[in-house]
Amino acid sequence: RATDADNNRLTYSISGADAAFFDVVATSGQLRTKAALDHESRGSYSFTMSVHDGKDIHGNSDTTIDDEITVTITVTTGATRPPITGGGGGGGGGGGGEDPPVVVEILGASFAAAGSETVFTAAVSDDTRISSLRWTVGGPDGFTATSSTPRFSFVAPAGGTYTLSVTVDDTARRTHTGSVTLTVFGDIAGHQFTDEIVWLAEEGITLGCAAHSYCPSSPVTRAQMASFLARALDLETPRQRAGFDDVDPSSAHAANIEALFAAQITTGCARDPLAYCPDRPVTRAQMASFLARALELEVPPQSAGFDDVDPSSAHAANIEALFAAQITTGCARDPLAYCPNRPVTRAQIAAFLHRALNPATSANSS
Repeated sequence: RATDADNNRLTYSISGADAAFFDVVATSGQLRTKAALDHESRGSYSFTMSVHDGKDIHGNSDTTIDDEITVTITVTTGATRPPITGGGGGGGGGGGGEDPPVVVEILGASFAAAGSETVFTAAVSDDTRISSLRWTVGGPDGFTATSSTPRFSFVAPAGGTYTLSVTVDDTARRTHTGSVTLTVFGDIAGHQFTDEIVWLAEEGITLGCAAHSYCPSSPVTRAQMASFLARALDLETPRQRAGFDDVDPSSAHAANIEALFAAQITTGCARDPLAYCPDRPVTRAQMASFLARALELEVPPQSAGFDDVDPSSAHAANIEALFAAQITTGCARDPLAYCPNRPVTRAQIAAFLHRALNPATSANSS
């Protein structure tokens, strides 16, 4: 599996004479055969797998292939089934054949919180030939377990990357295996917004703040806010830079800041020279304006009556829009308050984005 230094989303594709025999999952690079491979007429299949991140070195949209490898799959025969013979009258006799391979797929989440239960389901392409199913889990603590059902759960003891594999034996005593990787955040267990943070990761909006950590209590910077929104809304990077005086073009957030500016979600923090203030924490008032512009929220005709929001503030109308859209309920109820000057934490932005993009399923308030 390929990795990208800027944490951009990667897209995989295959080409070549034998590519027609396979399917590739564009987001993960996982290969699948379209049908059983013919081992009798040929011993191998070759094709080229390519990957690109959709951006050039300046962060602009670009479909040029970034890397590629030649893949050769060698097909070997396994144990063959015994021939079927008929009896009586001196007749009979039959032939046997090789069964197509059993494809094992594991369905479930890719991210989780330490200490929480994650449920997986193993699916096989031909369950009529399965005699047993075993699964094992490997992790930093050497945890292993077994099960006899295709549905199993796993509780990661700590943050880390865990590989779960399902091993299936068929009636001809051949073994088939499938695996999946689970990334576990070690610092969000028991948090009010655990579910929202996991959702954010599953959607590809965040990869965390460090290896196996999300840093839920850390404030969101304006640079990070740009990346959260650009990924959530799938914004395109403009071909021409806006020319922010304080944004390093080599920054992991630079392209997303440019995308936010091009989409008119931000105008920056200063005009002469044009600046974005990427390292400043985002306040709740600023976050309201980011989201209201990004989602094109309408300002309600009647004010909610926040006790601490100045009606003349540049963010007042957007705070009202956020409240009317039920993306926020404020920070206090009696009197109703919004706490506009408080910095937004990484946990809170997960909750705000989850409510904004999944209004029917959101429950937690902030």
